[in-house]
Amino acid sequence: VLPTLDVTDPSPICENTAGNATVDLGTAILNNTGTTPQYYTTQALANAGGAGNVPNPSAVQAGTYYVRVNDDADASCFAIEPILVIINDLPIVAIEPVNAICAGEDITLTASGGPSYSWSNGGGSGTTATYTNLTSDQSYTVNVTDGNGCEGSDDITVTVNALPSLSLAFDCGANPSNGTG
Repeated sequence: VLPTLDVTDPSPICENTAGNATVDLGTAILNNTGTTPQYYTTQALANAGGAGNVPNPSAVQAGTYYVRVNDDADASCFAIEPILVIINDLPIVAIEPVNAICAGEDITLTASGGPSYSWSNGGGSGTTATYTNLTSDQSYTVNVTDGNGCEGSDDITVTVNALPSLSLAFDCGANPSNGTG
């Protein structure tokens, strides 16, 4: 008797910053009336049977995997189903570099990397953020969310140089008309 094996592909997830996001294949099984599932990386290996070749089915990366279950009494009766694991990349976020500015000046920062932006320090939600009347060095962060709901960020520190001081001194005893002083 063929065992029943019902699976569903796991919901896509976002990669993490370490680049090692994983999915548990066991969560994809909805119904199994056969033996303990075995997981394979190819359809051919699944058809051949035997021990699965996926070393850790509870922590797999993106790809297509095959799950096989056998009838408890007859291993020649089996069911195989594919499971597609999608792990979306994080958006690549960048803030354009800026030159140092002088105290009291404004600066506009521009970011790229996705359709949705959120700036720190009240910078708003567009691709650009303008900050006014800066008086000291300040760090700014932009968080970007892409079409898959994955988030990335970048930050920049804007250097604000103090205005130069000007000191004038007058010597009232100098007489420029005769060159003495």
